Amino acid sequence: MNALIRSGDKFVSGRHDAIPPRVKDVVLIIDDLGIGGAQRVLDVQLRAMRSGPYSIRVINLSGPTSASERIRALGLELIDIQQNGLFDLASWKVLWKQIREWKPQIIHAHLTHAAIVGTILSKMIGARFIVTLHSQGPECQTWRDRVKSFLERLALSYGSDLVVACGPRVAKMQANRVGRTPMSVIENRVEKSPPLSPDERSRVRSSFGYVPEDIVVISVGRLTFGKGFDILIKAFRDVVRTTPDAKLLIVGGGDDHDRLIQVVNASEGERYVQLIGSRSDVGRLMAAADVFVLPSLWEGLPMVLLEAMGAGLPVIATDVGDVSTVIRDGAGVLVKAGDEEQLATALGEVVGKPELRAALSDQGKQAARKYTDLDSYSEELHSAYFHNAQRKQS
Repeated sequence: MNALIRSGDKFVSGRHDAIPPRVKDVVLIIDDLGIGGAQRVLDVQLRAMRSGPYSIRVINLSGPTSASERIRALGLELIDIQQNGLFDLASWKVLWKQIREWKPQIIHAHLTHAAIVGTILSKMIGARFIVTLHSQGPECQTWRDRVKSFLERLALSYGSDLVVACGPRVAKMQANRVGRTPMSVIENRVEKSPPLSPDERSRVRSSFGYVPEDIVVISVGRLTFGKGFDILIKAFRDVVRTTPDAKLLIVGGGDDHDRLIQVVNASEGERYVQLIGSRSDVGRLMAAADVFVLPSLWEGLPMVLLEAMGAGLPVIATDVGDVSTVIRDGAGVLVKAGDEEQLATALGEVVGKPELRAALSDQGKQAARKYTDLDSYSEELHSAYFHNAQRKQS
């Protein structure tokens, strides 16, 4: 298994030592089990690794969700601990009791709060600690965000035994936050979504009021500032002037919902823009759409992008994070993040040219194949665990 391994200030191709030491128990810890990219990475990771040579348990540092039951349905042990901040002593008592009972050899954290908590737990019991980075950098809009970012940086630099980046560009962008901690790259993977029958596709489209002539552009993500949906809505206003049949479907929930509704109203977009909230059937919605757009201001290696390309949707995406490592050689259209005019131009080209959509669809599906290989993903994760545990024994 080849991966990118940190060597000085560079990331070079190498091979983890895959000789399995005595790794019996792994605990995965995450901020929450809501709907988001990191949560979907965790879901794919659990499905890829549940047949591995050790037991896997999960700690959710927030309240239970439908994802909690999905994880338990896989036959995995999970505890939901509503930790209300780092000074929630009651939750620390539960965590300490649980982690002593489980005695994992490895703790693997996803997202910022989990990285901080996981560092402390791993030091308490002498476990190896791994953190996965899902984005090109922290999103700091408040002083609390900045404090958490600082604590996460300490966890990465001084509390971790290995940092895993979701793509090579993310690894380089995050290198200054990791210090001398070893870093490797394990790119995200997605599960293949089954295609819809023509009748089912028609039913899904009709449920949103679309007619066969409509060209449906879908965008998926949490409704936060960093996802760039306000820029997309404004850009789409220019698209419908030349292609009146164009429609925009935004899937996701979040704190920016009310503000985005105001943007829709100010753009007079009520006729062609729908914000439908969080959905558990994103794969079906993508299969019913005609174009996918990712307008983010920053990202890692977006799961929704990989899913859209795998589903055969022509894609337009901002050049952020590791998006350009996937979209190349005609596999999609890249635009500058935050550039409303450039996004509008790209959307107009793709929406208005069926032959271009067909070409982008074919190239995108080919480029996405490697990101649906769960066997290689499992091997890379196993190897990272084995290599990391072996370093402790040596």
